[in-house]
Amino acid sequence: MTTVYVVGSTNDELIKGLCDPDPSERAKSAETIGLFHVYQALPFLLDTARTAPDEGVRATAQQAVVALMPSEDAAQRAIAGEAPFSTAEVRMLQKEQAAGVIALFKDHVAARLACRVGPEEPRQQGPEERDLLAPVIAYVGAWGCESATDLDEVGLAAAMAVGAICRFLEIEPAAGPKFMSFNDAKSRVAEYDAARDRCF
Repeated sequence: MTTVYVVGSTNDELIKGLCDPDPSERAKSAETIGLFHVYQALPFLLDTARTAPDEGVRATAQQAVVALMPSEDAAQRAIAGEAPFSTAEVRMLQKEQAAGVIALFKDHVAARLACRVGPEEPRQQGPEERDLLAPVIAYVGAWGCESATDLDEVGLAAAMAVGAICRFLEIEPAAGPKFMSFNDAKSRVAEYDAARDRCF
């Protein structure tokens, strides 16, 4: 399973590595940022992709930008200093990514409910909490700083559902609020489903 770093010393070292005097170290940092989807480093990676004097470093950084962006076209526009997406494209991508997280959470809920059936019933296999971490972190990394003021009803419900799923994942399994956060996430997902039904 791919590790996704959100904050911490690992990120700091990778970002510093983009300024290393050794081109091979700069390229290695850029490659690692792309491999582990370190969204925090994207502004620094874009600068390296545009201005690094070494062609090999620039090429590696550009490939890493592609790995962090939803499409190669969007990555190339970002590298060129253009807006990667129109507002409509941004919101569609955000909705699609949120829908993927929510679908995975629904599978997790179904698997948990299946565990409560009698022993004669076959146990349903489904994603565990740790399987939700990477897509949730990817969503937060891509959209966590975006304003919610221009989201439509479905987009806002999706963002709130993913936020509730994120809070559920942040709480330790043995902690008292874990069950409440699980129910809150289910409630937010139900509100998202209701918004979709109203709008589509």
